[in-house]
Amino acid sequence: MTAQRGPVQSGRPLTLWAVWLIAILVASLPLFVSSIPPLGQHFYNIVRIDILAHPVSYAGDFVVRWDPLPDLAMDLTVPWIAKLMPVEWAAWLFIVVELALISSGCLILSRALNGRWSWFPLTSFLLLYNWILIRGYDNFLFGIGLCLWAIALHVTLRRSTVARIAVSSCSALLIYFCHLFPLAVFALVTGTWELGCLLQEDKFHIRSMFRHASATLVPLILPVVLLAHSSTGGLRGSVDFGFIHLFAKVSRWLDVFAIGNPPADIAILASLGLTLAVGFLLRWWTCQPECRITVIALPLVALFAPFSAFASYGVVERCALSFAFLLTALVDVRASRPRLQRAGAVALTIVFLFRIATVTADWRAAKPAIQAYRATFASLKSGSVLFQYK
Repeated sequence: MTAQRGPVQSGRPLTLWAVWLIAILVASLPLFVSSIPPLGQHFYNIVRIDILAHPVSYAGDFVVRWDPLPDLAMDLTVPWIAKLMPVEWAAWLFIVVELALISSGCLILSRALNGRWSWFPLTSFLLLYNWILIRGYDNFLFGIGLCLWAIALHVTLRRSTVARIAVSSCSALLIYFCHLFPLAVFALVTGTWELGCLLQEDKFHIRSMFRHASATLVPLILPVVLLAHSSTGGLRGSVDFGFIHLFAKVSRWLDVFAIGNPPADIAILASLGLTLAVGFLLRWWTCQPECRITVIALPLVALFAPFSAFASYGVVERCALSFAFLLTALVDVRASRPRLQRAGAVALTIVFLFRIATVTADWRAAKPAIQAYRATFASLKSGSVLFQYK
């Protein structure tokens, strides 16, 4: 995985963050097309948030009953923002924040792990528009953004076990309330990183093993207790691993990066695949010794992850997307053939701009359908029943 071929690429922090700011503004362009983007669950999220933001107005039809569910990122934040602006704008702002959290989290995590600023995490912008986002799974994506920042904080506190336990306990609790699967990602990465740190120590001591194990497990105690007492915990038996369908899982790894625009989807997959292949052939990729177990574990977990768990689907896709974001931070790029690397960076930038242009065009074309959707809902009489479950 490593190659002694010159210094690792690094970037100046101010320049790097200036490029990040420009990139996040460009990445947000599709969201300026419509205040209600055409995302699968987004419209229903808005309805739910409006009920939570104005419970008195809906008291005749809805009763709000809180439960410590691991899927409350929007429910706990957006209603408060909606006190300052319309609910549609508040939900729109939430999406912008989740995109910023994920992309900046990759930068920060890379800096914490590798001890230097790197340009490579900016490739995370190629992954921002994905199947999970199009389905409208905002709680999950927001949780992944927090997860990246939380892992970076955990790594930064490597010199103090007590501080890691205290801070990561708070982080794990926040991530839990955002979504359950980002918490699993947090546990996996911090656990394998702690194991990697243990194996890098000169001498093996029981005390050292206890210290690393505590930093991994103690932060998870309260989230596990909350899960056991939540209604989600009662669904733990509904898990479909599908061990014999490994090729189907690999196919879903690729599907998560496709959003329904074939030219742009092919460009994304082809550019990322070519970059990965060229990097291996020219031995560009490197990672810190304590991260090697994590890098090995990520694809294995994605391969053997269940298709569904806790009555939630798309687990394989969530794993693939989460791990792709993580790899942009875990992996560093060794300086070799700088002209070729710069040409590759320019090519990836063009692909990113192409992706944003196609998403913007598609969302603009979908605007009349969204307006018709709004008009239909506005025409419903109070007390109308849309869905009924028995």
